[in-house]
Amino acid sequence: MLYSFRLRWAMVVLVFSALWPVSAEASPEAATDLGDVGYYYSQVGPFLESTISVFNAGVAADVAELTLRNDVGMVVYTQTQTIAAGEQWHFSPGDVGLRGIFHGDVRSEDDALSVFVSTSGEQDTSLRGGYVAVPVTGGGESLILEQMVVAGGAAPRDVEIVVQNLSARSNQVIFTLCPEDGRCFANNAAVLPANGRRTFLLSQLAHSNRYGDELVALTGRFSVTLASEPGRTVAALVNGFEPVTARKAELGAGALAQQVMTKAATPLSVVEGNSTIPQLSPRLYLPSIDGAHMPLAARRCPLPEDGGEWPCGAQRAGVWHLPFVAAPNLPFVDESGSLLGVGYPWQGIQATARSLDDWAGFSNLNWYNWRANADWDTRLNNTMWSLCEQDPHYFPMVWSAAVSRNTVPSSCAGRPLLLVNEPMLQRLSVENGGGKLDSWSDDAIATNVFVHQSWPGDLYCCGHVYWPNDGVDKISSNSTTYPTFGNVVDAYQQRFDAPLPIDGVHLHFYLWPWHVNLATQSPTDASLQSTRAGVRSWVTAIEDKFGEGFPILVSEYGILLTGQNQQAQRNTIKAGLDELTEVLIDELDDNLVRLHYFQVYWGGDTDPLRPMWLVGSDDGAYAVDEINDLGSFYLEMVEQHKR
Repeated sequence: MLYSFRLRWAMVVLVFSALWPVSAEASPEAATDLGDVGYYYSQVGPFLESTISVFNAGVAADVAELTLRNDVGMVVYTQTQTIAAGEQWHFSPGDVGLRGIFHGDVRSEDDALSVFVSTSGEQDTSLRGGYVAVPVTGGGESLILEQMVVAGGAAPRDVEIVVQNLSARSNQVIFTLCPEDGRCFANNAAVLPANGRRTFLLSQLAHSNRYGDELVALTGRFSVTLASEPGRTVAALVNGFEPVTARKAELGAGALAQQVMTKAATPLSVVEGNSTIPQLSPRLYLPSIDGAHMPLAARRCPLPEDGGEWPCGAQRAGVWHLPFVAAPNLPFVDESGSLLGVGYPWQGIQATARSLDDWAGFSNLNWYNWRANADWDTRLNNTMWSLCEQDPHYFPMVWSAAVSRNTVPSSCAGRPLLLVNEPMLQRLSVENGGGKLDSWSDDAIATNVFVHQSWPGDLYCCGHVYWPNDGVDKISSNSTTYPTFGNVVDAYQQRFDAPLPIDGVHLHFYLWPWHVNLATQSPTDASLQSTRAGVRSWVTAIEDKFGEGFPILVSEYGILLTGQNQQAQRNTIKAGLDELTEVLIDELDDNLVRLHYFQVYWGGDTDPLRPMWLVGSDDGAYAVDEINDLGSFYLEMVEQHKR
């Protein structure tokens, strides 16, 4: 019954329901065991490219109005195009600089248009899919998939369901899955933003709490129903795909099949075995295999990419909905060739714009920004989106353990993703100052990983931190609810009956200034011995759980300082950083992915809580000579540690 992070199944029938479920099994209150497992990006892969083909089937020229929206429903592009009778207009969002996954609609003045969306791999052009867009009459609350999807084989296939909210208000949706034994379950409740879009991986939805206390991953044959809120319609597309490598969608797919979920023309036979949710039974239908609801007209139009054709004469409409339109992401680049990188704290964005582009060797170092990631939910529109669209060296981070849903932008897909920042310290801070303890628990982090396990890129967890003589055990499993690394691994295994689905572990290693001997220009012997022992303990614990050589990304390391940043403190960093770097590289050995230098100076004369930037200043002004003072020192280290 169990699977390894991908659902293997024989046949899936996917159905939308117009009836908002009210039974205990399907109500929103009973559907929170999985939480909101929807996401914005495409699991098929981040490097797809779509072309919208619009055909004027009328006898006179018509005007097409294209609107594209980003993940959360914001309009990002509009264009008006006059199309002569009997002619086509082709549009690719990547040609106008858009990056990520989009959705939207095409409207016309004379109701004479037909619309088709074709999608292919940006580099692997043999990977192709396409769908006739959803006409205005095709959106609604009662939709049906007219295609059976079969999965199996060495590279497990899966299905993602892309749901476009056609309402200008938010829309809560619930999937109900019914296996052949009739024990239907609904363990999720997701919210679509107004005019927004979410995607749902079928294998991730197929976890039932009706076979025991934990959520059990199921395989086999299902009927799947989605209920949206009354009066708030949706359109949907199903992407069936087969990844080249299981759980590595960022490496591409070997197959892509796209199918619009359309309205059922007439009620078909009721699915058997739904007595547990009687309110849904009248709205569940078996598929109409012949597809007679959309007869093909004789007229067919060529596609621009490969000479293929689409049924452009099948149907005309004045409004067409586009649930899925892809533009190639900016590829993530790691080109420095060094074991060292850099992580910028709060003011990194402004600092980058101000001066770092002038550094010959600094612009190609991978980095993340603490502020952008700490406020990733509320600041999504102008931070993570723009950074992933503009900087190939930036990678995103989900800072908090208390993540109720996945809102990482589609433009970030394909990059490494870091989950959680120093959970033990955050938990202790909450305890000392009050607050909600369960938001930084091992269970919360386990759920965080589950919500993000579909990420098409390397997934790292959980940001634990170590410094010499650290008296708090952050590694071992124990009987508390503290989010030690071992407790997080155990919590995931207990709830989901599977190993923690990550590609690597990310950690922080720091020294304090009293660990550095300025006279000898090196860390103290005691701090070096403690650091070596701490690193070895982490490597042992990680390899015990995940195997020899499991990747470890040091997402932050450096020397912590307090007070105003002045030359003496910069000298302390230069005295201790080189040897600390050597120790980490030596002890992590084959497990090491990269070391990211991260430096924060806490406090100052005017604002004791003001964190300063990487290099800082004696007087608050960021002069080039002060930046070069420590920055150039670190760049020399980068060059020294070329792979």
